[in-house]
Amino acid sequence: MLKVVGTMFFKDGKLLIDKPRKRPTFQMIGGSVEEGETTLEAAIK
Repeated sequence: MLKVVGTMFFKDGKLLIDKPRKRPTFQMIGGSVEEGETTLEAAIK
């Protein structure tokens, strides 16, 4: 099973999201959880 984690950053009531150059859509910032890593540790990295 693949575990993933995403983070949400807010400042002044605004949400930070990412817009990759090669994709037409915006996305949340996140990634996969590596073996031996907690979801909190993955979110911090």
